Amino acid sequence: MLTTVILLGLTLLNNPIAFVVGISIMGFGLFAIRPVVHSWLMDMTPDEMGGSATSLMFGIQSLLAMISPIIGGYLADEYGLISAFYFLGGAMLIANVIVMFLPNEKPAN
Repeated sequence: MLTTVILLGLTLLNNPIAFVVGISIMGFGLFAIRPVVHSWLMDMTPDEMGGSATSLMFGIQSLLAMISPIIGGYLADEYGLISAFYFLGGAMLIANVIVMFLPNEKPAN
């Protein structure tokens, strides 16, 4: 949730140096959290489904990484660059809401 707030907060900055620093900090945080998300995924899935779940997670990430720049570029062309950042913030907010509905315990085998 903090990433969503930081991303939306970056839209308020007018100083390019502060913006670059903010994006860098957010990138470092997202990079550092990736192994944690992977471990969490492995903890939530049955042992025999770990590889499939990992493939699904990385496949969805790749698909969204392919589509998001196209959507962001369209939004930036039509509505201004700031709309692309709002799109990314909204996408992260949706992801955070989805995470809230994930089960807390590993399914029984």
